Amino acid sequence: MLTVFFPGLIAPSAATENDYEVCMADCGGMTVAMLDCIGTASDRAQIRMDAMLDQHRPPLTREEAHPVNAAQWLQSVLAESD
Repeated sequence: MLTVFFPGLIAPSAATENDYEVCMADCGGMTVAMLDCIGTASDRAQIRMDAMLDQHRPPLTREEAHPVNAAQWLQSVLAESD
């Protein structure tokens, strides 16, 4: 069902998928490099999801947008603190 609504999130480009597979193969087991591969793939998925949300975000009034922007800012601060 998720594929119907977010095909770009579920099916990354062949080049991106190939980069991930090559990265994982080069790591040779559970290593810090492997965790970097996973982090990079996660970042790419987040970028694709943000792009899709930007395309489908409903227009908000200034009053409606303020709490949404505040929540997004807080989420980005918390994500960067990890």
